[in-house]
Amino acid sequence: MSDFDVDLELEGGPLKDDYVLEQIHFHWWSEHTIENVRYPFEMHMVHRNKKYPNMTVANLNKDGLVVMGVLFHASLERNRVVDDILADFVPIMSYEQINMPIKIKTNFKMTDLVPAITSYITYEGSLTTPSCNEVVTWIVLAETFPIGIDQVEAFKSLEYERGKTLANNYRVIQKTNDRAVIIVTNEFRKDSGNGSASLKSTGSVTALLVVAGLLFKYFN
Repeated sequence: MSDFDVDLELEGGPLKDDYVLEQIHFHWWSEHTIENVRYPFEMHMVHRNKKYPNMTVANLNKDGLVVMGVLFHASLERNRVVDDILADFVPIMSYEQINMPIKIKTNFKMTDLVPAITSYITYEGSLTTPSCNEVVTWIVLAETFPIGIDQVEAFKSLEYERGKTLANNYRVIQKTNDRAVIIVTNEFRKDSGNGSASLKSTGSVTALLVVAGLLFKYFN
């Protein structure tokens, strides 16, 4: 999804600049794992650094992009916003519709997609699709959100070639390259050096720190 009706910007936390939301896309299964658990679905919200005029230029700079990753866990509870997105699926399911934009009929608020941000994991990494430029500050929400398995299965019906559907579209876990991972939480944890959750990711991470404070918001 792209070409939003309003500008949505991201600021604060680990970010030195302001970033504007450029697109939202999805992966099934998840591209990040937490405590070796791979989730059935992951949403990526791709933001461009406002000091760069477009995505092409941003892709060439170390601080060019911020991608927020949101993980979804399997649930008997249907995700209402995902249902809204699926309502517009029929025109894009066939191979002939690849790269053919459509105007979605359903409107939803950003807070419907991400109801709350209580803590997150951040690290410096790369895009997960070619050319995999290392220009991304990753922000992966520690909280997961519900999704019905039948909703995930609906995404698998998309054709990537004529007559062939997309069973999954995630990048496998990459080797670590001594990247630091920072967990940002609203609560100060005295035992932050013990028993902290570990994250394996497509961006290759090894170290783990915990800090306090959450300064993160979307606005119109």
